Parts: sequence; structure tokens; C-alpha cells
Amino acid sequence: MLGSLDVIALEKCINQLIRRQVALSASFHSRDGQPFQKIEENLSVRILIVDLQDLPEGEQEAAALSHARKESRRPFDLALAPLFRVTLIRLGPQDHVLSWVAHQIILDSWSKEILWRQLTLIYGALANGEQQSIPEISFQYADYAEWQRRLLQGEFLNEGLNYWRRELDEAPPLLDLPTDRPRPTSQSFRGAKHRIEFPASLTKSLENLNCEEGVTMFMTLLAAFQTLLSRYSGQYDVVVGSPLANRASAEVEGLIGLFANTLALRARFSNDETFRSLLRQVRKKALSAFRRQDIPFEMLLSDLDIDRDLKRNPLFQVMFTFQDIPVPLLELTGLKVKRLEVDTGKALFDLTLNLTHTNDCLSGFIEYNTDLFDAATISRMAGNFQTLLQSISVDLDQRIAELPILTEAERHQLLVEWNDTT
Repeated sequence: MLGSLDVIALEKCINQLIRRQVALSASFHSRDGQPFQKIEENLSVRILIVDLQDLPEGEQEAAALSHARKESRRPFDLALAPLFRVTLIRLGPQDHVLSWVAHQIILDSWSKEILWRQLTLIYGALANGEQQSIPEISFQYADYAEWQRRLLQGEFLNEGLNYWRRELDEAPPLLDLPTDRPRPTSQSFRGAKHRIEFPASLTKSLENLNCEEGVTMFMTLLAAFQTLLSRYSGQYDVVVGSPLANRASAEVEGLIGLFANTLALRARFSNDETFRSLLRQVRKKALSAFRRQDIPFEMLLSDLDIDRDLKRNPLFQVMFTFQDIPVPLLELTGLKVKRLEVDTGKALFDLTLNLTHTNDCLSGFIEYNTDLFDAATISRMAGNFQTLLQSISVDLDQRIAELPILTEAERHQLLVEWNDTT
């Protein structure tokens, strides 16, 4: 953040936000083996100031990111509110980095954007000496939790669970991707990210395909990703997890809290199937799953009575996330603000493909478990995925088993370099 920052006003903003959004005051406890939530009244926080002004200018941003990375790895005690930490890293009199680390139990991805928008409005009002124009919140996260408990019973719950039982019956417990090293006896969650960005021409071709087939970009990318995983693993039955915002009601659109739910999306392949046929299958299954998105994933796991294994995540080990809404500009009155990417060094799953559709371009990253995969392997996988998408955009009626996935460099290596029999 470049400019004249009013630290006192920023701290007031955060504390006003806590009073507006009760999820930020939550802590979690256990009584007789049963968890319960407690809202801490009159909670207030102080911003931790870290001063790096004495460092050489060329080292300051790296040091700030390193500090933010360490903060992201520091655990929370769920019984102690607040379950978030705010640190202001000072690089100069008018140069700051704001680090906000929160436990996922109180804050999902959608909530981060709500938090920033409301922080912007409150800070602007305080900095300008104006009255706030943000309406009071009448429906809080505790109200949502009560509504959800009333919803998840009777016929609604039975129909939802029956659907997922049928959909996931005899699903493979493991997606057996080829790894660079054997799977450890327990997960360490050590990870890294590989950035990807697809050409605008490819994005446009996929958009045209979506219009012609009556599908969304989410469905096309999911079908292509499941195809890639099938080709890599040799399996004809692939289950991938995908998070949904789960904010269908207008009352919760402006609430901070954990609303997101994870869906287990399954695709089955046959030898002669075309990608067009698979895409129709994925569309049908996705729409059916969206209609049952209120069934919590944890409840589903309990109902299916799936054996837990310390080596891997239950039901699926690969995630696909997709965001197709504009990322709001970062603004604070009197300040020039930009986002800084912090690699936390964590991976909750074997692989996570995270894509965003903004400015007519598809971009994102592959987060991967470094106990299993090398960086070169993931880079090659990203190239294979782009080749696969290009193949699909040219001809939907190709058989899945014949869709090209090798990059030009891999084809040359295979057909020329490794085939020199002189």
C-alpha cells in the first residue's frame, strides 16, 4: 500500500467490522465431546506493527512476503478468539504491506472479498470524517446456522443423502496418479504452486464451444481436467472435489463466514466415448449435484461410512476450483493498493487445479503436494492440459482416448530424439 496510511483509522475499521460480522468474534469449544461455538462479546484487536524500514530497499518486499508466509503457517487455538491475525509491515513512511491471516473455519474465499469491500467503505468514511453508508446486518451467521439445522432434516435430507449414495456407490477410493515418490505413511501437507495462463485465443475458442453446447466454462474445464486425470492414471472412473460458494440466498451474500461446501463430482469413461458425450455427462451430473449442494460434505462422509486413511484424503485426492466473477479492485482512500501473492507452502490435496476467468483470459495455478510430485512433473502436466484444451476446442467429436495431450516439445522428444535408430 503506497500513500499516507492512517493506522489508527484502519484499526478502528477492523474493530467496527468485528462488531458488524459476528463470525469474526467466534471461538470453538467442546463440552462432553460435542463441539459448540461461542461469540466473544466486546472483542477488539490491535494491529501488530513490524518495521522493516532499516533493511535495504531491494530486500524489503521479499522480507515482508517471508514474514507473511510465516504468519500463514502459524497455527490457531480454536478456543481463543479472534481466529485471525492482522499485521502491518512497514517498509517506509508511505509504503506498507497488510497481512491478514484467518482460519478457514470463520472465513471462506467469498468472505475475503466481502471483508475487503466493507473495510474499504468503513475506512473511507473514517478517513473523510463522513457517516458510514453501509446498512446494518440483520441476518448473521448464527441465524444461517439455525436455518441450516432446520433445513437438514426429514425428506429434504433423505433425498439429498440418497442421491449422493447412488452417485458415489462403489466409487474408487484412490485416484492412482503416477507420482515421483511413494506416498508417505501420513500426509505432511507440504506443497508448492505452479502458475499457469492460457492464451486469449484458446479462452475465446472455449467460450464459443460453451455457447454452442449450452454448458458453462466450469463444466468444460472440469470435463477436460477429469479427462487428463483419466489419461494420467489409466482409470475410467474419476472423482474430483470442487468447492461451491453455497450462497444461493440473498440474505447471506454480504455475510462473512464459512458457507462453502465441497461437492464430489464423478465422471465415468468408456473406450469409444467422445469428448462431446463426456461433456454432456458432466453437465447433467453437475446440475444434479448443484441441486443437492446444501448437504454438507462432512455429513456425507459420515453417512457413507468411508474408511479414513492417514495417507490420503477420503473420497477424492484432487480438487478443481473455478472462479468466474470479477475480482474487485483493491482500494483504500488516499492509498494505491495492489495484491501480493503469498505461497504458503501448503497443499491440502495431492493436486488442486485453481482457475480464474477474468479479462477474457483463463489463468491460475496448480497447487501440488511436494512429497509426491516434482516441479518439472507439474509443469509438464500443465502443458499437457493446455494441449488437451486446444485439441478439444478444435474437435469435440474426437474419441477421448485419442485426444492429443503431448506438447510439441514432448512429441519431438518421443518421435525424433528417442527414435533415432541410426
